[in-house]
Amino acid sequence: MTRSERMAEIRREKGKALVRAVHLTELQAAGAARAVALSESEQQLDRIARIMPNALNAGISLAEIARNTGVSRQTLYELKPRYDPSGEIDLAVLQMIATRQPITARELAQQLNRSARTVKPLVERFIEGGFVDLAAAPGDGDDLYLSDTGSSLLAEWWNRRVAEEESR
Repeated sequence: MTRSERMAEIRREKGKALVRAVHLTELQAAGAARAVALSESEQQLDRIARIMPNALNAGISLAEIARNTGVSRQTLYELKPRYDPSGEIDLAVLQMIATRQPITARELAQQLNRSARTVKPLVERFIEGGFVDLAAAPGDGDDLYLSDTGSSLLAEWWNRRVAEEESR
């Protein structure tokens, strides 16, 4: 390789490094902006969850809340137990495992804004009943997964909720 060919190769490699650095910088900026947006989105979902029990008590239907917030009814059902003491915590636990699996009992309690003492007995009951599987693969530790039986129960619960909502 001649000196001019080596210099051309060095220039090409410098050019490639520059282009790569520009794209990586843009990707990092987009990733950081996305993280901020996701955090804001989660804060707004939590805000909706806090408001929802009183809105429901005031006679506003879940369908109307969904229309006004742009949040699906399924997501609203998942959010409902966060701040509604009369909410069905059993349903919330199954929904959260279904949508966030694999998830640990500790993470589950955090997502539901409930204490681990409240959630742990429910998880144990669901494991004993065959609705939830613990650590589907070796090395997964305390990860929870929804079993086929749990999926059927959740679908049955969901169908009953939809029928109740439609009858109103």
